[in-house]
Amino acid sequence: MAFYAWKCTVGTSALLLLVLQVLVAQTVLAEDSFDISGKAVVFFGPAQEEYDALSEQEQEDMNEILSDFYFYQNNVVPFLEANGIKDFHTANPVIRVVLSEDESRIFRRGQFEHDVGLIMIDGEREPVVSLGVSTDVEWIPMFKSYFSIE
Repeated sequence: MAFYAWKCTVGTSALLLLVLQVLVAQTVLAEDSFDISGKAVVFFGPAQEEYDALSEQEQEDMNEILSDFYFYQNNVVPFLEANGIKDFHTANPVIRVVLSEDESRIFRRGQFEHDVGLIMIDGEREPVVSLGVSTDVEWIPMFKSYFSIE
């Protein structure tokens, strides 16, 4: 399993460069499936080949989405880490959440109505999917609720 954790204290142009670097890195993760278990949040987005297939205007729109998504993801990573929740990022088309030795849930990114989102997993209950871009101010209460954090 691979994961990304980065700190962003740079301006908009450098942030877009960071987004493009992450898109290139995601190609490494675009294998058959991403398997996850335990207490975690899996952030997902498009693979490089999906991004490359977009028109120039669609790429510009996607850059804006990814810039916001990674900015807010970066803002919530310290909260997740402080509460013992792993964070992962994947561009895999299939995400398999392992609930037990003989039970799992399969999520196919192509079936979602948004290109980015996250899946919350606590290892005990059903995973919860949140699609699209949200702010850290919106995500943190959602994490507190799902993971029963005071």
